[in-house]
Amino acid sequence: MKKEIKKLTKVERERIENKMLTVFAVALGAIMILMYLINWFNGAAGFRTAAKTIVYVAIVVFVGLAVFLKLKSKKFAKEGQELRAVKYNNWFKFSIVAAVVSFLTYPDDIIKFIIREDAFNVFYASFWGRFTWFGQGVIGSRLIIFMILIALYTIGVFIYYGVYLHKAHKASLNKGGKKKK
Repeated sequence: MKKEIKKLTKVERERIENKMLTVFAVALGAIMILMYLINWFNGAAGFRTAAKTIVYVAIVVFVGLAVFLKLKSKKFAKEGQELRAVKYNNWFKFSIVAAVVSFLTYPDDIIKFIIREDAFNVFYASFWGRFTWFGQGVIGSRLIIFMILIALYTIGVFIYYGVYLHKAHKASLNKGGKKKK
């Protein structure tokens, strides 16, 4: 059974608009960072080293941030501050996704460290090294795919909330009453 959409209060409408703005701002920032990384990975050796360093630092920072945010979320949930707990839990999920994307951007040195060199070469040649689309190298192709996924998610959020707000607006015009025949 579908959830019936009711008239939204000003606070609820503002909360939805703030959520949409947050999704757009985070997506825009992420895509800008990924574009810089594409240029740096395609640049000279110094730029590639800087890009690798940024990616590895991002992995550590996002994992640490995820642990911190989960602990804060649990603390606020115990104290009965449910809204703050939900906010911290949402940012925890974002941090986990950002850490995974950071790892998938350039996992080569980490995987080489964990498994033997010949096993890495088989893995890289058979699976990970085949993603060379859009006229880019392997890393550039991965970053472009991440940008496409971010754009699709952002568009999906805007469509979902747009339809939701439209239905809420229609419900407010009808005042919840149905015509009798």
